Amino acid sequence: MDVLSDVLRVVRLTSAVFFTARFSSPWSIESPPPDQLARSLRLRAESIALFHVLVEGRCWVSMEGQAPLKMEAMDVIIFPHGDAHVMSSHLDGSPQPIGTLLPSQLSEGIPKLDYGGGGEATRFVCGFLHCDQRFNPLIGSLPTLLWVRGRDTTGRSEPPGN
Repeated sequence: MDVLSDVLRVVRLTSAVFFTARFSSPWSIESPPPDQLARSLRLRAESIALFHVLVEGRCWVSMEGQAPLKMEAMDVIIFPHGDAHVMSSHLDGSPQPIGTLLPSQLSEGIPKLDYGGGGEATRFVCGFLHCDQRFNPLIGSLPTLLWVRGRDTTGRSEPPGN
């Protein structure tokens, strides 16, 4: 086995999708603090990582102590420590807590959110990763956010080497 497979086996990482969302501009949503999120999921706060896959559109992501970043379609952002953050169509919006938008009753399938002012659409798939170990040096060594861009940002029209 390779080292990565060994690490992932020891970490015992699981995941789930919270919801899919279609937000129309203007919109602004705020994630809960890690301890509140953990209570609602009945998991330990130090072992929850949040992720968002931006399927369509663009948005701003802000969190305390960090400069805002602009995501575009097919970008993925992961918050390895479940840090609270704001996602919005504009930087000047007043965020709505995401918990107030989620259905109060569980239903079959993945909840679908539709929220915003009716302008340009942005679509997401949002979920979490969970590590069942209380302390894990691998997870602890990760930064507050990981941003994977879904497009080539180098300006090249062909892959390197072609």
